[in-house]
Amino acid sequence: MRQRDSTMSRAVYHADTVVQTRYVLGRATGSTISVVRGDSATTVARLGPSGELLARVGAPRRMSSTLTLSEQRMFESAVVWASMRQQSGLSLPEAPLSPADVQRYAFSASTNIVQHGDTTWYVRGCVQEPPTDTTTYLLFANDSLRRLAPSPRTFDTYMVAAVRSDMNRIVRSQAVAARRPPVADLPGVRKSPCDKR
Repeated sequence: MRQRDSTMSRAVYHADTVVQTRYVLGRATGSTISVVRGDSATTVARLGPSGELLARVGAPRRMSSTLTLSEQRMFESAVVWASMRQQSGLSLPEAPLSPADVQRYAFSASTNIVQHGDTTWYVRGCVQEPPTDTTTYLLFANDSLRRLAPSPRTFDTYMVAAVRSDMNRIVRSQAVAARRPPVADLPGVRKSPCDKR
């Protein structure tokens, strides 16, 4: 199961069959049934919110199994990392849990994460080119979080893990980059002033 803001996806594995169900605001919106064979997956049916058959795929098209097995591989990676850290004593840097000073993380070209105390803001858009869209969360340690705006709602530990993962990924990427030798600038696309990466 994977939760992200107001959406959640759940995957149930049975032999070579995967049933993926998507939820929005706690309500199922539909399911996809796929069959995995090695590195490929085939969608065989789509179900509605109540489990009713919407469509049976007549001539299914094969695709990579990466998307179908994404939840499984995400948890597998988490287990492997936890095992490696335990065995080797590897210490990975993490974002502070409740910083007294404001922390800023360049999440993407158009999204910045701002953290101060127990509050975290996702600021989407370019400050130099308003308007921007801001989502505000109040974190209760690693137990739960409350989205204050927009659409107030309380989430469980899965959403806390997602928010913490966003910040930790940036902190760890910066730590790895700091250890790399300097590289000469390479030609490429000119960066937007909003791109803080």
